[in-house]
Amino acid sequence: MFQAPNWVPYRFRARWDQWRIDRAVSGLAGTRPAPAADPDSADAELFLQVCRRDLRITPVAVKALLRFGPRLAVTFMDDGTLAEADREWVNTHVPNARWLARQIDHPALNAALAARPLLDHLYRRTSYITSKLLYPILTARCPRVVVLDTDTAFFKRPDRLLNWVTGADLTSAYYLHDTQDPVADVPPEVLAAFDELGKAVTPPGKTWNRPHTFFNSGLLAFRPADIDLDVAEGYLNWRQSATAGLKAGRAAIWFGDWTPEQTSYLCAFAVMDPPPEPFPADYVIGGATGQTFNHFLRHHLVKPDSLKRLKQLIRELEPGMH
Repeated sequence: MFQAPNWVPYRFRARWDQWRIDRAVSGLAGTRPAPAADPDSADAELFLQVCRRDLRITPVAVKALLRFGPRLAVTFMDDGTLAEADREWVNTHVPNARWLARQIDHPALNAALAARPLLDHLYRRTSYITSKLLYPILTARCPRVVVLDTDTAFFKRPDRLLNWVTGADLTSAYYLHDTQDPVADVPPEVLAAFDELGKAVTPPGKTWNRPHTFFNSGLLAFRPADIDLDVAEGYLNWRQSATAGLKAGRAAIWFGDWTPEQTSYLCAFAVMDPPPEPFPADYVIGGATGQTFNHFLRHHLVKPDSLKRLKQLIRELEPGMH
């Protein structure tokens, strides 16, 4: 299943890569279901936003974690691209999970958005990914939540995460981050913007302790009660007056139109007390081998080595035909 070279037209390459991914994880059909725990007996709740493109890898992300035995309730957040048959297929692999639609009528959500018009606009009219920010905070059925992207996998026992889930680790929260150089790889205007942003959104009596600049929301662990959505609203308000240069080019990684939930999470984590901790160095972004956890991102997911690792991971899951 070779990877198409870059000179091949993008549309064909995308279709070819999707076929390669789906074929690499086709062995899921030979694995046993991994039921989600009931929320009243779970240690924490796992949230994943699911899109049609990543449908076939979604159960891999969940089963790769549940095989280590955590008692996790599971909520899938439909980004609006799934059909009923898609959701039913995921349910065969992860029974007892809850599904939330692209937009929902929920008392806590409605109340939160009524008081925060910019978040309300982002959720209802602009960005489908806003549910990844709001649902784990406002609809959680457990006091601890884990937010996980679908293009991820646990290859070894994630002791740091499991200890936090059970309460054995008293750290306030954990977050994933990339290992790029915060000086060489971050434009000076971005660092200056974060200093300004911190002054604008930090509530009275709180301290701005910005996490790693390359903060990544592909794996987060936190208590919803510790998240201040007013800080997210403050970020969106600050962004309205940010220069066009901060919303384009390299700076768009943080302040562009496609990262509002991630930067909102970063800001909310920045004012937590006590400050959150980064996951250890073996929780990585990219395709490096020998790690506990990988958030592949599409660029690395489609590489032959990554697909080979996913095939091997599926062989390690508990066998049993559906």
